[in-house]
Amino acid sequence: RAVFSEHFSSHCWKSQGSRRICFERGRIIMSAHSLLFVYGTLKRGGENHRHLAAHRPRFLGEGRIRGRLFRIKGESYPGAAPTASRRYVRGGLYELTSPDKDLKKLDKFEGTDEGLFVRKLADVWIGGQTKKAWTYFYPGRRDKGSAISSGRFRVRAAGSATRKKTAK
Repeated sequence: RAVFSEHFSSHCWKSQGSRRICFERGRIIMSAHSLLFVYGTLKRGGENHRHLAAHRPRFLGEGRIRGRLFRIKGESYPGAAPTASRRYVRGGLYELTSPDKDLKKLDKFEGTDEGLFVRKLADVWIGGQTKKAWTYFYPGRRDKGSAISSGRFRVRAAGSATRKKTAK
């Protein structure tokens, strides 16, 4: 149940829990639950971007989250771990068109049932604003990889992957 607490524009409000909800032509067009931050192979140009693009998300821009990015030994995809330090992971922010359905399929791709990645809400800094968005964090051992100090994963073009299934 949304409770009017702050007016952002003619059609946007802040609900309980600080979620921003916007309506256009009678439908919800954005909330924290419809945003997804990607930093690895799901990014534009990445070998697995097609798995995200299939859901027809709207690209909102480049952003960053607090965290540590690293290469996972023996894998073609990176992992990120949340941190309170001033380290950042850079990536893209998307608005999903059907969040429940889209996230269910992306969770399967990311291996959340097997514990490969976990989906959590994170603060994303984009264009001078902070937004809450879902992202996939790697819960595995980070000592089994090497740090990517720039916080930016270099994507490989689709078709260059050698592994059958890769995440992030």
